[in-house]
Amino acid sequence: MAAIKMDTESARRDFNNAVCLMSIIPFLVFMYLAVWEFGSFDMLSGRFGKVMSIVLTVVLLGIITGRKAVWKIIEKLIISNNQIIQMQEELIEKNRLAAITETVLAVGHEINNPLLAIQGNLELMEGDCKEKPSIESLVKRLNTMKTQCARIMQATGKLSSLSKPVSTVISGNSRMIDLDKSE
Repeated sequence: MAAIKMDTESARRDFNNAVCLMSIIPFLVFMYLAVWEFGSFDMLSGRFGKVMSIVLTVVLLGIITGRKAVWKIIEKLIISNNQIIQMQEELIEKNRLAAITETVLAVGHEINNPLLAIQGNLELMEGDCKEKPSIESLVKRLNTMKTQCARIMQATGKLSSLSKPVSTVISGNSRMIDLDKSE
């Protein structure tokens, strides 16, 4: 479920409309019943009219005061909701960056180790070739390089089919995806 940031002005407008509708309907019902009961608006004059005017004034003041109090609560809730949404977005971004960092570390580790072995064997072969090496020595080094190339292909294959990564701590707070434990 996606969180929606709220606009205070549109919320205030909707709130004021709702309060107006909630206020006007009982007032209109009261007026209708008063006219129905007494047959005219003359009932609003005299002592009864004064009492009704005072009651209506108190009701209207209560609505205005209540509206302000309730709006302050709603406004605080809107601000808090927007802050929570912002913190959630920041947390998602931090988690995304942490996942990217873990993946990059795993790729670097899984690919650089075999490449170092290949590079080392190439340097040894280069030295052997200068000294007239035996064929068995060269074949052994070539097999080592083939094995390391197969490790690179296996690592990149695991990375491309990674569905349930398992990470491991490599130093301090740094983590790295463990391709052997991941699915």
